[in-house]
Amino acid sequence: MTQKEAPQWNVTGWEAAEHLRLTTFIRPAADVANWSGLWREVVGSDPDQSVSQPKQNLIQETGALSDAPDAALLMNANPERVDWILRPNPPGPTQDPPTLGDVGNALETFSKAIRPWLERELDVTRMAFGTVLMSPAPNVESGYKRLSESLPNLDPKGLQGASDFIYQINRPRESGSVPPFTVNRLSKWSLQLLESGIITVGPLGRPSLESEFLQHARQYVRVLELDINTSSTSNSSIPVNAIPSLFEELARLAFEIAEQGDIP
Repeated sequence: MTQKEAPQWNVTGWEAAEHLRLTTFIRPAADVANWSGLWREVVGSDPDQSVSQPKQNLIQETGALSDAPDAALLMNANPERVDWILRPNPPGPTQDPPTLGDVGNALETFSKAIRPWLERELDVTRMAFGTVLMSPAPNVESGYKRLSESLPNLDPKGLQGASDFIYQINRPRESGSVPPFTVNRLSKWSLQLLESGIITVGPLGRPSLESEFLQHARQYVRVLELDINTSSTSNSSIPVNAIPSLFEELARLAFEIAEQGDIP
């Protein structure tokens, strides 16, 4: 990247992504065997693991990416639906919940990995982009204050002393890339307390009570769950040449919410 080039994806206000997901709903294929070897076809190398469940008509393949060793790409496929999920692939045990790190970089990696899938000739009826974004807060008061800044219809004073807060809303819009398809913009906001620790296992395979909470951490985290999807009310196929641009639109709508909050 030259100094004049700006990153394609840039998300402010959120430090990490828990995962990224693309779901494509396809008119039923004859058999899930049609998707055997799909991970290799899309990524260009063999997966680390491939599991087939013929009775359930399911195939699951997963593997690390050569240009992102800390991430793994998972494919779940059945005759009517294919999911691509980018998730953390930590090299070993970790005390903190594993994440993909920087949101924009993770989406760059994900977009590059699944590009051959988006450009394949598919009879797609629906698409969805999903992610879970996180950002730590020093305490509960600060966490609720940051959430209220993203939720203009919420009175921050009403959150004083509150707990177990969850705010969920859908803000549908007409698609800009494939009108007149409607895009559901579903967001779910919450403040969560994450607790982590290291448990020492004794000689009999039981936790040692003396050291179970030797290294214990508590962290408040703002969490934003996003599911941006085309409406299920239309049975029309998405034009093949519009699938890549629709994916980008869904991702941009997700990050618009992340940056600007709950907006119409």
